[in-house]
Amino acid sequence: MSSASTVLTESDTLLRPLPHHIKDVFSRDPSSTCKQVLLKEYQQAQRSPYEHATVYMDEQNIRMWYFLLNGPSGTPYERGLYLGFMLFPSDFPYNPPEIQLISPTGRFKQRHAICLSFSSFHSEAWNASWTVEKILLALNSFMASDEWAAGCTEPKSSTVEYTRSIAAASKKWLYYRCLVFPNVFPQEHRVLSKILDTPYHLSPASDSDIQKDREQPMSYPKANSCYSASLMLPYVLNEPLQSSRRFVRTMDRIDDFLQNLQEISLVLADQTPAKHSLILAKYFSLSSSDADVRSLELFYSDNYQCDSSPTISRSFYSDSETDIDVAFSADYICSSHVSE
Repeated sequence: MSSASTVLTESDTLLRPLPHHIKDVFSRDPSSTCKQVLLKEYQQAQRSPYEHATVYMDEQNIRMWYFLLNGPSGTPYERGLYLGFMLFPSDFPYNPPEIQLISPTGRFKQRHAICLSFSSFHSEAWNASWTVEKILLALNSFMASDEWAAGCTEPKSSTVEYTRSIAAASKKWLYYRCLVFPNVFPQEHRVLSKILDTPYHLSPASDSDIQKDREQPMSYPKANSCYSASLMLPYVLNEPLQSSRRFVRTMDRIDDFLQNLQEISLVLADQTPAKHSLILAKYFSLSSSDADVRSLELFYSDNYQCDSSPTISRSFYSDSETDIDVAFSADYICSSHVSE
């Protein structure tokens, strides 16, 4: 078994973070300023999702945030999805957070604090104007760079092919191997469950076959659960869900894809690998409207109709995301903390 396969078959069953610097995260309450800033930032993230990450603030400890980082496009990390966490000092935003990755990435050591100019290693370089969004955007950028720091793997140990293989299998690793994932990101877990929780499971050893399957000529006889997973998996969860609105849109797209798999397979069989990659990327993109999807002509049916879900208004399918379910809203979370 290759080193990449060994990493991906290992499980992470630790539910509680192990702090390296912010060791008082479980014993000390946040200052009033820290609490106010973190609650405000989380509310803003719910209303306006970050560009490259989904965040979850622990309801029992607002100084502990988990994040799902999307791999930067145009890099070996593209289409990868990586779980990590930040531990904030009690006096945030006057001092920086500790940052660790839980997922294997080929770039960072798992559950090791990462030395960055905006992390807990360098309080002297910290700027109090940095927001959580800026921190995660900077982490996303650093991931794609060639810089080395404490908490990073040795550059020679991660080839481009190795990094790409981990990115390709990262969503399956989260679903099958990480206990933290379903606990803190239930929406994303349900999306992967809809794709992967089938009678036919892909084994960890066949992770590299996903890319091979996508590059082979396709025909309907292969349109089974394994085939549908290999088609969808690289293209879902490549944008932050954050709001329940985006979650429902994604689930609707998957439902429609599965219902029309035969027709979709026949259409894609006539396309080059590069072309059907572009088609599927657009089909599952959260920014694609109904008109955009129908213009792809992947299928010829009326199944993809907004009115199929009577509890969702037509405005749901616009590009506006001003409305968020109360169950997922930061207002609800804020009020629950304030009441305590």
